[in-house]
Amino acid sequence: MAYHIAVGSYSDQVHFLKFDPEISSLTVLPSITVGYHPSWLTPHHSDPSIIYAGIEQSDGRVVTLKLEQDGRVAILADISSGGDSPCTLLTSQDELLIGNYMGGNIVVIPITDGGHQLEAQAAKTLAFSGFGPNKQRQEGSHPHQVVIHPDREELLVPDLGADLTRRFKKGDQGNWQPAGVVQYTPGSGPRHIAFFGDCMYTILELTNEITVHRLPPFPEEPTFVTSIPTMKTFPPVVGSGMTAAEILIPTPNEPFPIPLIYASNRDDPSPDGDIISIISIAEPSKLEPVAEIRTGLKHLRGMAFGGPNDRYLIAGGANSGKAKVYERTDGGKNLVELFTVDVEAPTSFLWLHFGADVIKVEPPGVGDPLRVWRELDVDGVSPWWRSIARNKKSVTIDLRKEQGRELVKKLAVKSDVLLENFKPGTLEKWGLGPADLHPLNPSLIFTRVSGYGQTGPWSSRPGYASVCEAESGFRYINGYPDPDTGILSGPPVRPNISLGDSVAGLHAAFGTVLALLSRQTKQAQGNPGGQTVDVSILESMINLMEGIIPEYDRKGKIRGPSGSSVTGIVPTNAYPCLPPPGSPSKSSYVVIGANADSMYNRMMIAMGREDLTGPNYAQNQHRVARQKEIEDGISAWTRTRTAEEVETVLRGVGVPVGQVFSVKEIVENPHTEARGIVEDVWVGDKDSGWNVKMPNVAPILESCQTKTRWAGPDLGQHNKEILLGELGLSEEELLQYQKEGVVGS
Repeated sequence: MAYHIAVGSYSDQVHFLKFDPEISSLTVLPSITVGYHPSWLTPHHSDPSIIYAGIEQSDGRVVTLKLEQDGRVAILADISSGGDSPCTLLTSQDELLIGNYMGGNIVVIPITDGGHQLEAQAAKTLAFSGFGPNKQRQEGSHPHQVVIHPDREELLVPDLGADLTRRFKKGDQGNWQPAGVVQYTPGSGPRHIAFFGDCMYTILELTNEITVHRLPPFPEEPTFVTSIPTMKTFPPVVGSGMTAAEILIPTPNEPFPIPLIYASNRDDPSPDGDIISIISIAEPSKLEPVAEIRTGLKHLRGMAFGGPNDRYLIAGGANSGKAKVYERTDGGKNLVELFTVDVEAPTSFLWLHFGADVIKVEPPGVGDPLRVWRELDVDGVSPWWRSIARNKKSVTIDLRKEQGRELVKKLAVKSDVLLENFKPGTLEKWGLGPADLHPLNPSLIFTRVSGYGQTGPWSSRPGYASVCEAESGFRYINGYPDPDTGILSGPPVRPNISLGDSVAGLHAAFGTVLALLSRQTKQAQGNPGGQTVDVSILESMINLMEGIIPEYDRKGKIRGPSGSSVTGIVPTNAYPCLPPPGSPSKSSYVVIGANADSMYNRMMIAMGREDLTGPNYAQNQHRVARQKEIEDGISAWTRTRTAEEVETVLRGVGVPVGQVFSVKEIVENPHTEARGIVEDVWVGDKDSGWNVKMPNVAPILESCQTKTRWAGPDLGQHNKEILLGELGLSEEELLQYQKEGVVGS
């Protein structure tokens, strides 16, 4: 998968990079000129195509950028930041927060129109005062970062000039109000903060330290825990210019289970450049240095994690004009340099995210039944599962247990979409219905798939695709008609796939996207925008039935089956051909669609059947009246030729024709290969495994990477990543849940 990265800088441009680990490349894309020193970038809260850039000048500005589908970048707006030198930006659901470093204030600007409009005239300013003992760097208040606490509605602002982190909470009118401070040693200069567990970790720029404070919810006061230098040994130049810069604590996950701090140190005099320090968090009071990575970068200012499980770290040297991508190894305890590119004065990085993280909740022990349906691979898992569950993360939680339902409720609170296909009423019985979850997450899109919908006299029935296909009328029109009555003769023919499930899934995906777009509009109007999407297999299949219902309504016509043709359109059918050479027993058919008038004439002339042209065959209604004569004529011609010969003749005159392929011909044909319609996806770890062929993601989006990131996961493969990383459980809590059978092992 390729990743796009936006780069803030101390030039006049926002740069863009493309990083593709699969083909081992890091390339520079076209940049956009926005004004001098767009040093900090932040994305819109819910629309990743919108980026805000802070122009760090005395007449501070904020520029809104729009990433277009064709890869271009457009400037949507350019407004005042409300202060001098905006060096930090952050968006919440309905506002942009700007930290003006030299201005000594935070400016809050409402966001409307789905993020496209910043209401500068409605901006509110939080002005600060204070200073520290460092006369050069602390002559006044210098807010250096704006952060929303990950678990609650609390705004935190490290103030480098006043040796404080300022705390704010929302008042009754929805405005941020001062609610306390975290104090540091005078002259230390708090720059940036990060969180893990119940603690806040602060990097102190002027004294090159990291401090730990327990930060309970209001009204409790923070307490100091410990501190540690950002490097084991400092060069003697520390007092005259070397400073700490960035602190990151990526969420622990299965490949990287240990909580680790990554801290950058700027302006090291070493010819080998600045250092990234890696420090483990054994416990809040026990920070242990793990590694120090010499980067070769000068003035290492910005870093950011990205990729699956935050596997990759990008870092930049503003004075060396380079950006480097590293891969985390040894559980995150080491960084291996992968690529370097020249970028003018990089200061910050933003991984541009498209698509969704999908978490699939499965019952412990057995998982989804599809794991063992049909053919099984060498590991006892269905290749179908590896395809249909691609790019999903598997967690195993027993929803029959109250504790399991509480875990799912916590996941729903943190999610944009919940998708379920239980029998209607089941989630309500478990306290997980829309009425239970929307008060906790008012913007949640709750997509429900069932046999017959959430309402109506059939809603309580169990609904399977096969039955709903029958009751939708779909099965009635599939098969062969009685030659005398035209009604279904014998049992209906079923396509050898679960069509109803797939069609309902497409309706669910489309409905979810519509609901998300609606949510953007509603949020711009101050509404949270959550809603329920009610999808039924029955209605999804009825939606496939094109003209059948209006024809019945207006003409009383009950359409029946038509074999391999389609009622009322001639000619479009499957026609027999000679067996392919070397396979005399193999049946061979082509499908011809020549129902356009001029196309029909060209085909008949090419076949030497001019007798089937003229006024009596000129238009479709004429041909419908003579369907048997036409079909017999075409079949007589195709029976004397191989499928390849038929294709050659008809394609030569522009008539759509194609062979009836098995999966073998699909996988092996050159068009499939050229378009990448089928892809190989690796199953297993780096050292052992195998490829599974599966249909690639469709449709193809010109400016988006849609390649499968991973095959359907092993059962519970992401338990630790999700339950520890997303929900913040401790190892002890997870172990207890596993002992009680709430979570799979």
